[in-house]
Order: sequence, then C-alpha cells, then structure tokens
Amino acid sequence: MDRQTLPALLAVFAVLASGCSSPLRTEPAANEPSMAGTGPQASFVARGQEPGWMITMDTGTISLTADFGALQLRFPRTAPEVSADGLRYLTEADGRRLSVWIRPRVCTDVATGMPHPYQVRYELDGKGHPGCGGEPKSLLTGGEWIVETIGGAPVVDQSKATILFMEEGQVAGSASCNRFVGGYRLTGEGLSFSQMGTTMMACEEDLSLQEARFLELLQAVFRFEISPEGRLVLHTPDAQNITARR
Repeated sequence: MDRQTLPALLAVFAVLASGCSSPLRTEPAANEPSMAGTGPQASFVARGQEPGWMITMDTGTISLTADFGALQLRFPRTAPEVSADGLRYLTEADGRRLSVWIRPRVCTDVATGMPHPYQVRYELDGKGHPGCGGEPKSLLTGGEWIVETIGGAPVVDQSKATILFMEEGQVAGSASCNRFVGGYRLTGEGLSFSQMGTTMMACEEDLSLQEARFLELLQAVFRFEISPEGRLVLHTPDAQNITARR
C-alpha cells in the first residue's frame, strides 16, 4: 500500500465502517491502526449516469435507486471487506445480490464534470455500473493551497498566493501581498466565489498587478478539477485558469 492510498483508505474506512454492528470479515494490515469505534456513523452517497442511479448508505441500510428511479431496492448494510484498493460491500435481499466497491480515487462525474473523492462501482445480480461518491467539498478543504499559476502565468518569484477553503463556505488566503476573505459556493455543477474583501497594504507594483489579476480571476471561476498529480485547477470561462498545489 503506497503512502497516498493509506491515508485516504483509512479516512473512508473511518467514515463508512465505524458504525457497522457485525465484525469485520477482513483484518486490517499490521501497519494500519484499528479503526473500530472511531465515531458516529455518517451517511455516504454515490451516483452514476447512463442510466442514472444513486446509492445511499446509512446506519444498517444500503439503498439503491436505478434506471432513473424506476428501480428502488433496500439491502441490509453489512461490514465491508477491506483491501489496499478500498472497500467492498456484499449484501443480499429478496433474492437479489448487491456488491458495492468504493476506492479512494478522484472521480469526475461524466454529466457535470464535478470531481468527487471516491470511485464507486456497484453490481446488481452481476450487472455493473460505475459512478462517483462522497462530497466534492472534501477535496477542497483540509489544508491550504499554494497558488502556482494565475491565468497561465507563474506567480512572481518570492511571492506567495494561497487559498484556504473552510467548511462553513468561507474562503481566505493571501492574494500575493494583502490577505483576502470571501465566500464560496458549491452547486451540483460548479464552484463560484463571492463577496471578496482584502486588507489595504501598499504593495510593490508587480505584486499589486498579480494580486489584482488573481482576485479578478477568482470572481470568474465556475468549476474546479483535481489533476492526476493532485493539483487544484480553478476554471474560468476564457481558460485563464488558476492552479495550486498542497
């Protein structure tokens, strides 16, 4: 198990497996801490397209809505099998068999382009469909992003622009010289920023120009993605994007 997979796997295990009433069928690896009893059970939602489907996991139940709502089934929530690749749930009800795989990998919704933290696949009676799961916000929050490019141009040498997404829909950081605060909003299809305010320090000309450009482009952002290398890409309509890393 590599260093990137382990933290993500432990995180999804803590959320999805902590409330299961039955014992785990697979023992954790020797170098993984036990996650039993790590807190309250949280729900988990996954969706897919063509045809549209949704899986909802809550305490004791896995619900499947498929074929654009024409099929609705409920299964008992079993303890997951745990591997280096993720989690697998196996459950049965009324003669039907459901398998759900959850992998800690960034997944982009094919209909909206919205990234999600987990790749999900389900099989009902052997017929499978892929999709995405988890909250997109979790990809943004959890640490400061260091801006690398603004509108395609690298940041000024020795300057630092940053973005910090907070759980309450607030965003803050360094605009290059001054600090900024504002709000952000995630919808089913995109990301936007609003109500930006800054401190009023005097700055060197190159930093002032970069700062103005950065704040201008933030206001134009309409969606985000996480690149294969883990970089945050904030997209604007004219492709004058902002990229950042952790």
